[in-house]
Amino acid sequence: MPVEPALLWEAPFKEIFCRARAVGPGEYEQKVFWRCLHRHALPFAYLLLRFDPDFFREDFYLIQEVGGVRDPKLFTQELNYFHGRNRRERGWLRGSFAIRISAKRLIRLKNRVFRQEALRKERESDKKPRSD
Repeated sequence: MPVEPALLWEAPFKEIFCRARAVGPGEYEQKVFWRCLHRHALPFAYLLLRFDPDFFREDFYLIQEVGGVRDPKLFTQELNYFHGRNRRERGWLRGSFAIRISAKRLIRLKNRVFRQEALRKERESDKKPRSD
């Protein structure tokens, strides 16, 4: 079922994130990963990325997938798929200790990024001369 254009974001999430956070597209995945990682997982993540970078394959896959999304429903679907994959993969590090990104943190990041984008647009429109 096609999505109505009015319900789509004006650009993919990655583009809006990079604009709001003033980062280049090449930095997107790393920035989102470290912002969305469970806080208690930070010290372990440094070690795991160094010795077993494939451990976070699902996390980076999700970040890549949502990066190209313009449909808010599809964004939520991707998070649900991620949740399902984590439930099936019952490894003690990802499951019991939640050494992975947090879908809730990703949702909060998305919401902050869109608020920043809305404020940026508002400031830009205030700077434009009005023709009354």
